Amino acid sequence: MAKRLLQAAAVVLLTLALLEGALQLAAWWLPGRLSRAPDSARAGAIRILCVGDSHTHGAGAAVLESYPRRLEGILAQRYPQLRFEAENIGIPGANSAYVANRLERQIVERRPDLVIVWVGINNTWNPTETEDWAVGGAWSRLRRFLLHSRLVRLALVAWVTRPGATPLEPTREERLAMRGKADRAPRGHRFEEREELLGTEEAFRGLDFDLARIAEIARAHAMPLLFINYPYAFAPELREAIRSAGARLRVPVVDTLEDAARAQQDGVDPIFIWGAGYHPSGALYGYIAESVAKAAALALALPEAPAKSGRSGSSGR
Repeated sequence: MAKRLLQAAAVVLLTLALLEGALQLAAWWLPGRLSRAPDSARAGAIRILCVGDSHTHGAGAAVLESYPRRLEGILAQRYPQLRFEAENIGIPGANSAYVANRLERQIVERRPDLVIVWVGINNTWNPTETEDWAVGGAWSRLRRFLLHSRLVRLALVAWVTRPGATPLEPTREERLAMRGKADRAPRGHRFEEREELLGTEEAFRGLDFDLARIAEIARAHAMPLLFINYPYAFAPELREAIRSAGARLRVPVVDTLEDAARAQQDGVDPIFIWGAGYHPSGALYGYIAESVAKAAALALALPEAPAKSGRSGSSGR
């Protein structure tokens, strides 16, 4: 009996190993032969999935001033032969764990051509779904290793898309609860108070862990990925955490601090606003959308657009 169990286990393990090998080989061989670069003959629109926190959502600005809406308009103007859809699913108050835990299913269900992630500033006060941050040692290393398994990825997709699975997007009650947490979070108007708040080691370790998960998920789906950094000089540790993660993970990072500097040079006022937290003004979101559009065009392998006259960031889309 014991011998039969061992033989059965060996057969199962061998089958799993062969399946894993076949999936890994397909993942290595197919991307170079099935180009994701869009062209005018492609059916439907080029879909861009914008995920993250209130900065993706466009807090503090009108709906038409959010960076995803403007990004869609900028790309449409530069590439009139193509059609673009930039879907904004930014959740005010979301942390990096919340975004990473949902990205796999969002990619599977929405099938975008590009994913743009702007998240991290809420990590210091929002503990939602951050249980993995406290897991260290061998278990943490095992979880990271399993993220490379194609079979594990397929199992995760099957689990999160099963009938009766937890809804992908938060309910109205969950949104209100998260926004309530944001309103109660300790934050000061003075930059010094914000800088002190952002300096927690656990928050940045968790952000690095989640950005690595996000990059692995995107890579598993052969999905181009961009990170956006925050335009706040008072948060150097946060900005460096995102910059260094992007460099290590080979994910382009849009540096919006340069956009804030350009807006200041152009005499934009206000550049930042205080409303449900500290956010870019509607005008600054326009500058940010211009920078994101350049990075998105490179990620999507779009041809270089002809130069346009006029000040950067002036688009009202």
